[in-house]
Amino acid sequence: MLDFGREVSGRLELQSDSDQAADVNLQYGNRRRGTKPAVSRNHPSACPTGHDSHGPKGAFRYALLRFERGTRSTSARFN
Repeated sequence: MLDFGREVSGRLELQSDSDQAADVNLQYGNRRRGTKPAVSRNHPSACPTGHDSHGPKGAFRYALLRFERGTRSTSARFN
């Protein structure tokens, strides 16, 4: 779970430094309910080996990343 401390506008960029691809589900929201952002939908994203991928553009405060396949040696940054 990433908390940007305030609502931001943009998208997440995923960078893979792994030797295998990763499938990541992203969820965005402006409020937090338990361990998930409230009012959010899943945005599946494939992060190929050694490449970047991007989440959808939007306004949000919280971002939850769930790794469905591959390793967790993928980093995320706000763009």
